Amino acid sequence: MAVKKIYSGVFIGLCTVFCIICIQAPCVEGAAYSIAVDVKQQSGQWNRFYEQLISTDHVHDMLGSYYGRNMQNALRRGVNECGFKYFRGHGIFNSDIGLYSEPNGVPTYNWSKFDSVYDAAHALGIRPSLEFSFTPTAIATNLNSTTLWYNNAAANTSIPKDWNKWRDLCDSVVVHCEGRYGVDEVRKWFFEVYNEPNLGSFFSGTQQDYFKLYDYASEGVRRADSLCKVGGPSTAGLDTDFISAFLQHVTTGTNLATQTIGSKCDFVAYHRYATDPAAKPTDASGSSVPQSENDYHKDIVDICKGRNFNGLIINNEWGLSAYPITDRETEKNASYAVKTIHLLISNGVAYPPPYMYGYWCMSDIYEEYNAWQLGRVTAFDNPGNYGICLRGDPNITDSYDVGKPVFNAFKLLHQMGDIQISCTGGIFGNGPNAFATISKDTSAVQIMIYTHTSVFKTDNITLTVSNIPFANAHIEHFIVDSARSNAFRAWQGMGSPAAPNATQWAQLKAAADLAYFDSVKTVAITGSTYAVSFAQSPYSVSLVRISDPNRIAAVRQPNNQFNSFVNRFSAEIKNNNLYVGIPAPGQHDIALFNVKGAMVFKTNSFGMKTTVIPLPELRKGTYVLRCGGGSSALTTKVVFCK
Repeated sequence: MAVKKIYSGVFIGLCTVFCIICIQAPCVEGAAYSIAVDVKQQSGQWNRFYEQLISTDHVHDMLGSYYGRNMQNALRRGVNECGFKYFRGHGIFNSDIGLYSEPNGVPTYNWSKFDSVYDAAHALGIRPSLEFSFTPTAIATNLNSTTLWYNNAAANTSIPKDWNKWRDLCDSVVVHCEGRYGVDEVRKWFFEVYNEPNLGSFFSGTQQDYFKLYDYASEGVRRADSLCKVGGPSTAGLDTDFISAFLQHVTTGTNLATQTIGSKCDFVAYHRYATDPAAKPTDASGSSVPQSENDYHKDIVDICKGRNFNGLIINNEWGLSAYPITDRETEKNASYAVKTIHLLISNGVAYPPPYMYGYWCMSDIYEEYNAWQLGRVTAFDNPGNYGICLRGDPNITDSYDVGKPVFNAFKLLHQMGDIQISCTGGIFGNGPNAFATISKDTSAVQIMIYTHTSVFKTDNITLTVSNIPFANAHIEHFIVDSARSNAFRAWQGMGSPAAPNATQWAQLKAAADLAYFDSVKTVAITGSTYAVSFAQSPYSVSLVRISDPNRIAAVRQPNNQFNSFVNRFSAEIKNNNLYVGIPAPGQHDIALFNVKGAMVFKTNSFGMKTTVIPLPELRKGTYVLRCGGGSSALTTKVVFCK
């Protein structure tokens, strides 16, 4: 939730299919770019800062929604297909959660819905960046100081009338969570104090009031467990003055809760959207301008250095616009996201990327404003919406959480390897650019090629990859552009129905799948080099994957990262059979799915043993293996290639 919802005052609003780059017909227009990748020139571990966090709007949406269903399935897709590790949502202290009340003046805690939110997250394998917001009605100084709609339960933005009770509330949350999920687990969480306190619409107090709010919350966390991480202020990206003053306060100022110097602060958080005003005259700003994100992040890094703050830096809301414009629904958002991430990772040691970079937001199940009460649009909104997945129609299963082009961009980013390798020939201006990685076991090379803006309708790209460490290569090429991997353009093509029927939703779901640029092939590598030419249009993202067909890369998804059973789950193909090892007792359902999500095999495994699945009828490709059920009640996914 950022400045986007304030300017106008209304709400305007894994590894699946891989494909090959083949030599295409000669290009008739555009500039020529030679992208050169050298596998031997390596520059350290690839930074997945963009997977660390995803924002999710109202936490109550984990349980239920005005739109007829909850957000858990969308978040599951984000975890399994995009690799998101933490989620952040607003309003855990709101009345619809009902955590805190004072019957007869006695502080009373009801953990029922609170636990349901974080139990659901835990089951999905994603950790919380738990936001202490907003002010519980029972301790609010002004019951009329409210904002937003939030399932018909407006959030209170006033300061607490009893600071000790606010501290005790934050203390109790940490203690309760450690009792439920374990000390070691909760120490990996992030506790964030409030949201956008520099905007009067979200916090009615002064800057000094926020510092006091922060100090008492931080002291509550420290008192519960000094090793838990707490931070703030998660300001809207209007300017940097608030963050500078906040860092001065927590480093050298008087703690307003303890009267000592400084406050516990493990991370500084900020928000930034491309349309936010520039922090200084030299900063970029404007819709769909990735440089604006990069400029602002550099400003924050400089402020942290100037205040001798050595904690983590987190952006927990970002996007190509602060408004829910149509561009958020289109291929433009996909190339914007990839270019922004490339800019942030290319700054060098002086300006490392944020520790977390939480895109806003996961789903169109979104409740800050009740702008859609009339009509209940189920497909793409007019002019747009913030989520990377559509909310869909609660009565049509195929409609659930259909991915937008930007969702596919995050899916492709998730397929990048472990080690960054040399990639030259692209530009950060108007035209194509690229970056590349190799998997740790050297079984696959991944090259991301994108064009955000260009002066031409298409640009001519020649990709040359040298020092490939295997003799034969399986060549795959994904593409997200205006014609492929794009549910929005398919929706426009069917006349932009506000409420598609079941057949139309099935078509949109198919159109949203990652598409091939061309057919997949296996080629012999001559001189350890592979070269190919193709044309790429503006607002497009390609992923080229060059892999060893003689090796099987099993990629374990993090959706059950907290469980040793999942960590030991194994899958291996030998002699045309799939061997699934399950080192845990009980009954386990084993299912194999193709990239379209259709089940192609299902069986049960009993006890601690290896299950053998014959694969003679399956063609080469990428499949998803799911194991779960029985006494373990667990599910994991393994991606493998036959």
